[in-house]
Amino acid sequence: MNHYANYVRNTLFKAISEMEQQMEDFVKNPGHDFSRKGKMEFSDVIKFYISSGSSALDVELCEYADREKLNSELPISKSGYIQKRNKLKPDTMENLFHSFNRKIKSKKTFQGYELLACDGADQNIFRDPKDKKTHFPGKKERGTFGYNQLHINALYNLLDFRYVHTLIQSPYEENESSALIHMVKDLPRNRKTIIIADRGYETYNIFANIQEKGLFYLIRVKDVTSNGSIAGSLCLPSKGEFDEDITLKMTRKQKYLREKGYKYLAKSSPFDFLDSEHPFYELSFRIVRILLPNGKG
Repeated sequence: MNHYANYVRNTLFKAISEMEQQMEDFVKNPGHDFSRKGKMEFSDVIKFYISSGSSALDVELCEYADREKLNSELPISKSGYIQKRNKLKPDTMENLFHSFNRKIKSKKTFQGYELLACDGADQNIFRDPKDKKTHFPGKKERGTFGYNQLHINALYNLLDFRYVHTLIQSPYEENESSALIHMVKDLPRNRKTIIIADRGYETYNIFANIQEKGLFYLIRVKDVTSNGSIAGSLCLPSKGEFDEDITLKMTRKQKYLREKGYKYLAKSSPFDFLDSEHPFYELSFRIVRILLPNGKG
């Protein structure tokens, strides 16, 4: 195991140990749960939960007991582990995730900048037709039973190879733009960080939220000739390459609809920094068009 892997492992275990010292914040019945010595303590339950593989639960439990040299003549039962696991609050693992990331010191940068890539993906989970928020019904004529799914949004450090933030959404309420904004608001302010994303994140509200945090972004947008493109509304050249610095005064005042230098936003268009007390917001960004070998931008 290399030095960095050891560092990551030790940092994770330190975060778990600190949570164990304050486990009343992470159990459903403080003062009662994990109060008696058992085969699996608070830290064991968490370590097993994040390290178990794809084998049967009883096999994984035996392997964990051997690996961790737990002092017990009898193996840990499946029901015993499940009972222990159910004592944890639902947000326990989320707290561990953020505690661990706060402790990790990012050493790798690109010209001094931290690179965070954002994307979302659907993830199938166990089938439960009663969970209407995640269940997709099957087609009776094909004899399918349907499936359950969640939408996972994540920020991933491209140089440290680790996830620094995640947000889980119901597939029926999926909104990758709002998810990115939520994660951006949790990032440290005024850090040399570049957020990288594809065309699904082309919104003025995302640009403004990243600007407000004092961070930077590289987001692919639709070409100037595409419908619904931010670039297409900025009177930019429709051919060739360009590199333009843009400054816009965002507003919901309709009288500025066609005024140069202003961008009118309808009330239906989400934007977090306009209200009755703040009718204008200045947004600055750089937009670059690069021609591909097929001649398209």
